[in-house]
Amino acid sequence: MIYQGRFADANGVKHTVRIYTGWSPSYNASDDETTLITMGETPFVTTMDSGDDTIYKPMKGTGATIQIVTEGYLFDIYSPTAQGTKVVLTNASNQVEWVGFATPNLYDMGYQAIETIEIECIDGLSTLQFIKYTPVGEVKAVRALSEIVRHIISQCHCYANFYVSANSRVPGTSGCILDNLYVSENNFYEAKSDERKTDADAAWTCQEVLEQIAQYIGCSVVANGNAVYFVDYDAVKAGNGTLRWYRYTVGSSAAPTLSTTQNPPMAITKDSYYDNGAQLSIGDVFNKVRVKCDLNDYDDVLPDFFAGASNITKADPNMECPRTTQYDIGDDRGPMYGDVLESEIGNSAGDVNTKMLAFVDINGKADNSSTFESPTWMSGVFIKYLSNPNVVCHKYLYNGSTWDDVTENYTSLCYSDTLALSGAFMVRSEILWMRKVDSLAGCNEIAARYADIKKFIKDYTDEDEVDVSSRLDLEDYILLINPLANQPNYSNAQTEHMWETTDYPYVETELQDTAALYGGTNAYYVISGGVLWDGATKNSNYPIDSGNEKIDINNGRKDISQPMAYLRCKLNVGDKWWNGDTWTTTESIFKLYFVKENTEELRADANMFKELKIVNTVTWDMGLSDTGYAIPVPSVLTGTPKLTILNPMDFGGSSRYQTRMLALRNFKVRAVIGDPSYSGVAETDTEYTNIIDPGYVSEAQDVEFKICTWDKKKPNFSCVATKSGGEYAYVDRIANIALTTDAQSVTVNHGDGGEVSDGTLRAEEWMVLRLSKQYATPAKVFTMSHKGPMYIISPYTLFTSDTLGCSLIVDKMEFDVKRRKCDLKLVEKI
Repeated sequence: MIYQGRFADANGVKHTVRIYTGWSPSYNASDDETTLITMGETPFVTTMDSGDDTIYKPMKGTGATIQIVTEGYLFDIYSPTAQGTKVVLTNASNQVEWVGFATPNLYDMGYQAIETIEIECIDGLSTLQFIKYTPVGEVKAVRALSEIVRHIISQCHCYANFYVSANSRVPGTSGCILDNLYVSENNFYEAKSDERKTDADAAWTCQEVLEQIAQYIGCSVVANGNAVYFVDYDAVKAGNGTLRWYRYTVGSSAAPTLSTTQNPPMAITKDSYYDNGAQLSIGDVFNKVRVKCDLNDYDDVLPDFFAGASNITKADPNMECPRTTQYDIGDDRGPMYGDVLESEIGNSAGDVNTKMLAFVDINGKADNSSTFESPTWMSGVFIKYLSNPNVVCHKYLYNGSTWDDVTENYTSLCYSDTLALSGAFMVRSEILWMRKVDSLAGCNEIAARYADIKKFIKDYTDEDEVDVSSRLDLEDYILLINPLANQPNYSNAQTEHMWETTDYPYVETELQDTAALYGGTNAYYVISGGVLWDGATKNSNYPIDSGNEKIDINNGRKDISQPMAYLRCKLNVGDKWWNGDTWTTTESIFKLYFVKENTEELRADANMFKELKIVNTVTWDMGLSDTGYAIPVPSVLTGTPKLTILNPMDFGGSSRYQTRMLALRNFKVRAVIGDPSYSGVAETDTEYTNIIDPGYVSEAQDVEFKICTWDKKKPNFSCVATKSGGEYAYVDRIANIALTTDAQSVTVNHGDGGEVSDGTLRAEEWMVLRLSKQYATPAKVFTMSHKGPMYIISPYTLFTSDTLGCSLIVDKMEFDVKRRKCDLKLVEKI
């Protein structure tokens, strides 16, 4: 339904109000019918918010109150959504004077035959407080601020254009400042403390994003008619009626056009306002102003591989409980004495699959590749197989001549699958070491008596717990299982190993939305974690630790080949690849060593079944507390990081042991900023402060920046960069035409000694300067009821007064359209 009413103002100018119920972005007014309504005595009044504590409020919304005389109740005007009922006010020339939506609540009116009702409305900008931010594209990325602003304002569904003050710019660039500043969209999402939270739960509102962008470039956002303006009040005063704008078209990707508006300052005279209601007062002064940076920081370049992982374990057809067949330790295929259990242990929140495999294996004093040595330890193995959409674990099956990637065929897994395939497997598992047995026959005989495998494991350990599950604390591993040459698979096809080739990725991260700007002095990626190597067993495809030396392999004094003891990896961010020495635009492989080169540690028994840490390359002069493989990031990278781990090398060397399986534990890639001074300053939040006059009694509220200048402290999504020739660089300072002279008298200190500004400052420092300049001396505040039509006063109108001897800007206004009366709060612009 379209409700339409008309009224004339005090000068006889006609205005039309249209109310569109059931509105949506796909709404077509030509398909709807129109009902005429009678407007009330005060048909349409608009208001603009004040600046609260200071005039530099980053967004000033406008509202409207509509009066309607009706015999009914017009219930369909009510909408529970922020943009369900659209309201448009136009003048006689059909120009939009105000546009917005009815607030999402019902009016309150008496129960009478004829009643005047009031409908409260908010402008399109103000509805952004109800809209969660979503990425510009399909995934979060590093975007120009202009892209983000276009995306947000288009969601208002009210405006044809937006205008950005040309007062500020990034030194060394041309064009609008919004086109030359870039930030990661990840900044607009809070960290998820609960894995059940979605992006919608963590997202900022579109209003918060728009406010932070406006604040960073020193503007206040306000709607006027069917356009949005990024107003710089210092430029308003300095321009004295002449303002330069970059004009963008909403819904278009076309470059903005530079335009100039000429609006001579409006002189305040006794004839320009109504006698009653005019009032003069003095504004606040502050003793100190402070701007604080609230960084959206992060550590992990790649999120935890197991966060939110789903259980894909299935029952294993080659397990039996109780045992009915004789187990031969040289049989690579089982059947195993085991069973499938139902347990939520190790499950992510909301995971409905609770299957867990439990089985008993023999891991003795000697390697169990082909022989049994008495006595030998039994072990209870508990394992779950997992998948994560952020990590692809490739699986390969040999067809007799080549290895086929069969990853997509395995949406669920069991233990036997790991014996048939080569590749990567995400697992949560634990071993409970049991008692020794003297013979295979004895083990088979005992297993034949137990139909409950948990009871079997409990009875043959030294623990007293009623339920063995209470002892479980499953650990996360990524298993890299290599094929062994001439070992038959389930199809009885002889296999061959992959070691000489790099054609087989085992693990690939598939992150969609971790793009960030990162790099610079003392910036590093650090890869850490541990590796368990199994080169002795053939059919123990699960992580085995030494169990306090319960395993003592044969031929343990044989040396392994340290030059081969590494993971072959690829790491790329955007179009840059790490090659082991530097970042390059060529796809590269680097070596991630996990065995140091020294005589003792090269012995096989010093390495097998023990956690081998990624070799530490961090040196004291880097100023890092992290350990691991350090990758310097000297220039700014952008994009989504991707890590690939290829099929492992064989580093068994001259010994009988091959690299049959590696188990990765606590594998992480972190971004860290070094502090070579070890001063601890990198752990503090950055604040920008100016003491104006300690004798003043009032202190300004802290201003919080969430889009920030890079401060060389913490990896974060909040930092801003510019782009030239395809390369990014952090933005340190911004130029401001109106305040250049003021800035040249400012001494700034960025932790390396004070220096006098060259006329450019950081965005946060510009805010400190603005506030200090405006609130160091009392400003005149003049309120009046101005005479005149709505269109002659805008949010960027400059007023002058010979009587007051100053220039003033509009801080708040309320306009009665019918009476052509505008109640103004004007603040002296110092």
